[in-house]
Order: sequence, then structure tokens, then C-alpha cells
Amino acid sequence: FCRKVNIPFELYAFSSEYSKTSPESESRKKKPLAENELSTGPSFGYSLLNFLSSRMKNTEYRNAANELLNYADALELAPGGYRYKSYKHVYIRKEFGLGGTPLNATIIIAHKIINDFRTQNKIECVNTIFMTDGEDSKYSYVENEHYSYTRIQPPTYSTVSYVEDKVTGKKYRVGEKGITPILLQILKDRTQTNLIGFYIIKPAKRNFTNQICRLDPTLPLEKMWLEMKSQKFSNIDDYGYNQYFLIPGGDALSTEDDSLDEILGNKEEKSFTAKRLKTAFLKLNKNRLTNRVLLAKVIEEIT
Repeated sequence: FCRKVNIPFELYAFSSEYSKTSPESESRKKKPLAENELSTGPSFGYSLLNFLSSRMKNTEYRNAANELLNYADALELAPGGYRYKSYKHVYIRKEFGLGGTPLNATIIIAHKIINDFRTQNKIECVNTIFMTDGEDSKYSYVENEHYSYTRIQPPTYSTVSYVEDKVTGKKYRVGEKGITPILLQILKDRTQTNLIGFYIIKPAKRNFTNQICRLDPTLPLEKMWLEMKSQKFSNIDDYGYNQYFLIPGGDALSTEDDSLDEILGNKEEKSFTAKRLKTAFLKLNKNRLTNRVLLAKVIEEIT
């Protein structure tokens, strides 16, 4: 959609596997921390892979999009989620395999990516969307002058952690939800980006309960589960995002093909009014999202 209507975009995947097996990994070893510098991620490394971009030529874009579809097909899990659906996964290069969720590191790196993106495209309003099927650790750490580590963590009976952003001068108290919401808030304060989160959850109550408890054990689980069953989504407030949506995975993510040419017309226009973009986006997603309430909330947030 963004490509058709000339909205600049970049699509990244964050990976905990690429740096383990990629031939380039030796040149990307993690640098030692400065004193009192917050750790940006796991000791085994992480990578951001820029799969799609509005800067791509048509052929390059189609090839890259087809590769992503091939990866998705090969890595599809069988019912139950404990094994692959077919043998195709054996043809996936190891560095593109599934792994952990280095979300905290990605949030920190996103400061530079967002500001560079805004400058290069000469735009003011930037929407940043994180989509995950897992969460990162609630903890981080800093290294002190004696080369020992201090944990940055949710409050305990004897400790409370604070993070100070040296760029803005603001201080943030780490609450029960851990370090991730703090990093998201710092990202918003630094870049003024509009921040939206999507968390894809397995559509079974046991999985839903486990994943929500890891995010925030104080949330009303039964109420949220009933929302998920009736609305096909739920949302979490006060987690650092402007909007944070929980959506069921599996078959619930299936989409249908629609023609943008039919919706926008075949004319090669370089710009579209906000009203026309909103109308086109609604039409495009009419058959893609069964939940109109969720779609309306997303559109309201990004327009």
C-alpha cells in the first residue's frame, strides 16, 4: 500500500540468529560497554535485516517480497507449534532461522534509524510499528568502574532502578513491567515518533495467559481473553506505545489479494490527499481484517 501511494517506508527484521552464523559476524562483534552504559542486548549478538524499502526498484522489491513469502511458507509450523509443517525449512539458510526476540536492542538502535529516515525523506510525521510474537527480557544491566555488573530490573523489596537518558536529561523509573516500556518511552521522547505495537499471540487460552503474564502479571486476564474471543484483538495501555494491540496468530492472519489499481485507479499519481488515502486503506483491508474496530483504531492512530 505505501509503495503504491508513494509513502516512504523501511521494513526491518530483528534477528538473534544472523550474527551467530553469518560470515560477516566476526566484524560485528559486540563492543565493550562504557561505564554506566545500558546494555543494548544479549551477549550472543543481534542484527537488523533491512528486507524491504521504498528505495528499491520494482524488480528488486518483487524479488525481496517473494523471498519473504518463501521464508514464511518454509517456516510455517504444524498445528501445535512444535514442528515445521513441511520439509522446506531445511533449505533456509541458518542465519535466517527463527530465534529469540532482541526487542530491547532494536528499540535503542531505532533512535538513529528513525531520525535518519526523517531527514533523508524530509518528513515530519513518522509512524514506527513493532510487530513481534514474543517479548524481550524485563532486565538489563550496566557496567561500573570496577568492571562488575549492576542489574536494571523491576523493583524488589530492597532496590529500585532508574534510567537516565543523557540526550534529553530525563530520568525514568523502571516499574513492574521491566525495562522494555522505559526504552519505548525514551524512543518516543527522543524522536517524537508515533509508536504502535502488535503482539501476535497463539489463539489458545493457555498460550494467551502465559504470554500476557510475562508482559504484565497485573493485567485482567479473563477480561482480555473475552475481548480476544469476541473482538479478535485486545490492547494494553501504559506499555510505552501510543497503541499496543494483541492479535491472534495462525489462520486468523490469513489475507486475501486485493487490487490497489482498482481501488486507487490506474493513473500514476505522485501524491494523494489524506482523505483519499484513508478511504483506499479502508477498502484495501475490507477483506483482510475481519475486525473493523481494530482497523479503525489503527487508521485513527496513523492518520
